Amino acid sequence: MLITITILALLVAAALAVSPRFGECLYRRMIFAPVKCDAGDADVVFASGKNTLHGVFHRQPGSRYTVIFSHSNWGNIHEWQRLAKQLHSCGVQVFAYDYRGYGASTGVPSVKGLCQDGVAAYDYLVNVEKIPANQIVLFGSSLGTGVTSAIARARPCAGIILHAAFSSLRNLVLDMMPATRYLPQVLFFRPKFDNAAILKELRTPLLLVHGEYDEMADPSHAQAIYAASANSNKTLVILPGAAHMQTAVDDNLFETSVTTFLQSLKS
Repeated sequence: MLITITILALLVAAALAVSPRFGECLYRRMIFAPVKCDAGDADVVFASGKNTLHGVFHRQPGSRYTVIFSHSNWGNIHEWQRLAKQLHSCGVQVFAYDYRGYGASTGVPSVKGLCQDGVAAYDYLVNVEKIPANQIVLFGSSLGTGVTSAIARARPCAGIILHAAFSSLRNLVLDMMPATRYLPQVLFFRPKFDNAAILKELRTPLLLVHGEYDEMADPSHAQAIYAASANSNKTLVILPGAAHMQTAVDDNLFETSVTTFLQSLKS
């Protein structure tokens, strides 16, 4: 009997050790793909816990809104300059930053850590740059949509823009690995990165921009978030012909959609 109990205890301990919640380090390379680099043209340095993060502030004097740009799981802010400049062309300031372990930022990425970094970026804008909360718009792309939702839950903002979003990280993993449906929710990643659940709680204006042919998170993810959002000022834009994280194929629908959304916040 004692041997049986011991074996069961060892099996349970092993299952916990390899679960996403308690063994996230085992999955780090599957989730995060940082590209390291020197500071380059980064002009902002700020702290997130014990880590030092680097960012680029694309300023635009006189603009009403400042966008916090949380990028995807790959690369760094330099790799995503084109997208930041697209947002900048919509008449806003854009603050792009690198999570811990990305670019010149110190530390090791984790789901919880990225959320802390997003809140730290927000606090930098409010406390150092003196930008009011009602002039901050949160933007996230792909994995950055989970970070953006986490910031929105923790801090007030004028609006949220999610690009190539997933309804939840669990649902995204289920699409790629159906067998994970048998994994109890309690053993999944924490925070949950559940965009649909967070937007259901919030009454913040929302714009969803999603590629028609997104091969990573099909448009049903964006549709689920749209349906869950509690705010009446919500828009879902499907970009014709676009794949995952693409913003346009043959027109400026992305920029037009963002500009229209920003204008709607002034009313």
